[in-house]
Amino acid sequence: MEASLEIGGGPLLGSLDWVRPTLDASRYFTVVKLANGGKHILGLHGTASMVESYWGTDEVPPSLRYFAGGIGTLRGFQNRTVAPLEGGYLIGGKKMVVGTVEYSVPFYEEIVRGSVFLDAGQVWDAGETDRGYTVTNESGWRMSAGFGLSIRTPFSPLPIRIYVSRALVRNDDDRTKTVDFTFGTRF
Repeated sequence: MEASLEIGGGPLLGSLDWVRPTLDASRYFTVVKLANGGKHILGLHGTASMVESYWGTDEVPPSLRYFAGGIGTLRGFQNRTVAPLEGGYLIGGKKMVVGTVEYSVPFYEEIVRGSVFLDAGQVWDAGETDRGYTVTNESGWRMSAGFGLSIRTPFSPLPIRIYVSRALVRNDDDRTKTVDFTFGTRF
């Protein structure tokens, strides 16, 4: 588990005054140990975070807000597209909660692993917006499920990961994605 607090501006003399507390937790459980040394692993991961302005800054700019979607948050949704919309433009939210449950098994020793997963989360609180626009796509949980393949190569200790996913719970304005590909660990 990790708790962090980021501060911008204020006593640090930045041009924007903001604060961002974050709580991030991961837990892994070995469900089955195989005779060849392989393991079935259940992984749980969750993140909750918010950002607020203070002192001389009226509102948190979009560059500091949250946007979910993609491998790091909600697989099955396009990268950074789960967020409040204002006038058809993604403006981000000031609060985000995302979580993952993933079960992985070895297919070939620990070199090739397969997994099934369920991701859920939401981004909300558009803050002060222009009065002429309506904020949409702000409320409600999103959820996706799918399966993945992780391959460790002799060239790098970081695995190549491919995920095939489907958005199970989505809003009308959400943009979905079926296949994700990356190098590195999940969490």
